Amino acid sequence: MRSIFVVLLALAASVGASSVVTESNVATDHAIMNGPNHMVTKRLLRTETLPEEEEERANFEFVKKLKNLLKPKSVAQGVPAVIAKESQQLQAVAKESQQFRTVAQTLAMDKVKLPKGIKKMLDAQASTDDVAKALNIKHGEPIANLFRKEVLPTYVRYSELASKKTITPDIYGIGSLRKEFTDIELSAIINAGMKSSDELTFAAADRLRAGQFDDWLRQRTTPHDVYQLLRAGGKTISDADRVNWRKYLNKFNALHKG
Repeated sequence: MRSIFVVLLALAASVGASSVVTESNVATDHAIMNGPNHMVTKRLLRTETLPEEEEERANFEFVKKLKNLLKPKSVAQGVPAVIAKESQQLQAVAKESQQFRTVAQTLAMDKVKLPKGIKKMLDAQASTDDVAKALNIKHGEPIANLFRKEVLPTYVRYSELASKKTITPDIYGIGSLRKEFTDIELSAIINAGMKSSDELTFAAADRLRAGQFDDWLRQRTTPHDVYQLLRAGGKTISDADRVNWRKYLNKFNALHKG
């Protein structure tokens, strides 16, 4: 019976751990899914073997039934996708775009002055599609060129100012950028910008990342998919993105709880 107790104790611990929403529940990276914690549980269950095969067979069904009883009814691996009361909630979320900004206090973007031509477009309330074309924001352009002051930083500043006039939820013009870049391409561009030591480059990338999170929320993109998009083909995500991903997970669950 002492051996059974050890097995049951380990089983309860492993089942309890599976009910917690963590990165490993959502990410599909094999390095995460097959990490040390997973192996520790397997080793723990193999620590002691029952002395008699007959006793092992006799207790197997009991252990199996107990595991089913302890198993949580729902694990956030698939994350519920129930659509509910969204219009007002999503509008409120759009107004809270700064929640995903890691350095909201930076003044670099506020100091960006729009060129005369772009200022005229602002006065005429031109679309971000037109502004993106005017600034030559296009697929295949080197990332360093995209983050020059007169390109993405100017585009982000224009979108910020224009959104105050049009009251659009897409504050940072992500919708227009997604017409030119795939989600993964845009994520990779933003990831590069957020690694920059240049304050303006970082500020522009920071706002674009906030815009991505808002856009994903409006599109009902699952936290699992968001995590993969943040990786953009890499092995992991940054600490700042990890913090914001957890915020996103909570927001998503709140909007889509059944």
